[in-house]
Amino acid sequence: MLLLACPRFGYKDCYMQDQRQNQAVEAGFQALQQQRWHDAFDVFKAADMDGSEDGRVSIGLAIAARGLGDLEASLAAIDKFLAGNGTHINALVLRADLLKEKGEQRRAIAAYMAAVKAVPQDTQLDERTRSDLQRAQRECLGAAGLYETYLRDFVDDTLGSDAAAPGTRAGMALDHVFGKAQIYHQKPQRFYFPELPQRQFFDRTEFNWHEAVEAASEDIKYEFATLAAREDRFDPYVTPDGREPHLAQHSLTNSPDWSAIHLIRNGERFEDNLAQCPLTMAALSHAPIPTVKANSPSALFSRLLPKAHIPPHTGMMNTRLICHLPLVLPGHCTLRVGNQTRGWMDGELLIFDDSIEHEAHNGSDQPRSVLIFDVWRPELTEDDRALVTAIFDGIEAFGA
Repeated sequence: MLLLACPRFGYKDCYMQDQRQNQAVEAGFQALQQQRWHDAFDVFKAADMDGSEDGRVSIGLAIAARGLGDLEASLAAIDKFLAGNGTHINALVLRADLLKEKGEQRRAIAAYMAAVKAVPQDTQLDERTRSDLQRAQRECLGAAGLYETYLRDFVDDTLGSDAAAPGTRAGMALDHVFGKAQIYHQKPQRFYFPELPQRQFFDRTEFNWHEAVEAASEDIKYEFATLAAREDRFDPYVTPDGREPHLAQHSLTNSPDWSAIHLIRNGERFEDNLAQCPLTMAALSHAPIPTVKANSPSALFSRLLPKAHIPPHTGMMNTRLICHLPLVLPGHCTLRVGNQTRGWMDGELLIFDDSIEHEAHNGSDQPRSVLIFDVWRPELTEDDRALVTAIFDGIEAFGA
């Protein structure tokens, strides 16, 4: 190496030159420790101009120039070092620090991220490198929070206050931008109708029939209470007989934690229960309830006992929506559909697509009860509904 570096000289001359260079570098770093920035800069600059290939020269020059406030010279020196040492963590962090001091926030964050990414897996780091890396990680986290606040405020300022509020389409889009929300898709267990919007919850006011159902809320509560007075009317919601194949291996199979009083189940009518719920059925007559062989209509009173949890699952088909009308509503009860979690409001329908993964919790000390029924998805035309009905008619006819 020395002979290649000094082709004009013999070995002895090269050795002496290398010794002098090492002494100069050591003197330069001693000046840095004493914060004699000018002296250090002169030493390292001279070595650099002599064509030194010692990476310590570039590092020393970068630190000295920074001490003098010459950020451009410092960046040039560290970039020269990184040209041959592109994954040197300390140098990458120093470069990010310099960009931050220059006010180039976006480039600085990219440089801090590069430093974090440069760390090989399962690598033992010395204390100085570990400290630099932790600082780079903090800078990345801080920048992410700053960026999120800036972008949400920017959208609000541009489109109007609260345009990006939680639950709005803009708010949900930004949740994905910042990695705070997973993307969920319809995954029905039995039947998928293509090109339907991927929506988790629906606003009840989108449906012109919601007021008629909600207006009967107190009557429905009364009829439920009458039925629920007899505990033997409740059956486990999940049974091993295959009627709910999407829940066949469910931890709540045959469990009283999640039970139901059925009015109609997959088209099968429970006449004794129906006879005691004329006002409930009159209210549901306003809703576009599908009639699909062996699948719907369905209407039931669902009860979830205290501290019970319905694990994540998906429904059978994406051509319907599930509607909940709360009847007995203690606190700390939630329903998650996809990446949105909501609670129930007394007297208000909660409407969602059950072909998207969902789960429910009752964190209270009291049972939670709701009326559940299904309706056609509003995007389906009459021809679409006829097609779905015909498909399932054929499926049942073939099975017969």
